[in-house]
Amino acid sequence: MEVIEEFLAAHSGGDRLLALSCALFKVIGSRFGLYAEVKRGKITAADEPSGTLADLECVTKEERLVFAVEVKDRHITISQLRAKLRTMRERQVSEIFFVATQGAVPAERSAVESLIEREFASGQNVYVTDLERLSRTTLALIGEEGRRDFLTGC
Repeated sequence: MEVIEEFLAAHSGGDRLLALSCALFKVIGSRFGLYAEVKRGKITAADEPSGTLADLECVTKEERLVFAVEVKDRHITISQLRAKLRTMRERQVSEIFFVATQGAVPAERSAVESLIEREFASGQNVYVTDLERLSRTTLALIGEEGRRDFLTGC
């Protein structure tokens, strides 16, 4: 966790957060056999014009999208969430993670939580977490070898 904190301390316009998120989702896919590959977009590229659903796409060998992952080094807004949900439905993806350092905009937090609840009931599963929380749990589950894989995957 100290290595993660030190790496993220340098300002990178979100690129370091994206790199760590990518490495973490790669090790999740390989250790748990959930998907074969993590496709990474550029932090500065808009998703739709680049042909991707999200910053990270976790796909099977058959190119089926299992998880979409949006990486934000700022707050998530309700409008960003709604736009992403629309695109998810169009692409028939039901699982998306928002790895956000600051969570939802404080003034919109209850609206974001309500939207996530309603979407969950309809089969659209949205998870908002920060990298530290996700890493702490994942790194505990994957063991020493998995932690080495994570560090080399960055």
